[in-house]
Amino acid sequence: MRIAIGSDHAGYDLKQHLVAFLVAAGHTVD
Repeated sequence: MRIAIGSDHAGYDLKQHLVAFLVAAGHTVD
């Protein structure tokens, strides 16, 4: 599945953890 994620500066750290989790699960993250 292809997933796009955006965030502001306050959510940057959470976004990095979420992207790593999704990539490890086999998803493509933009």
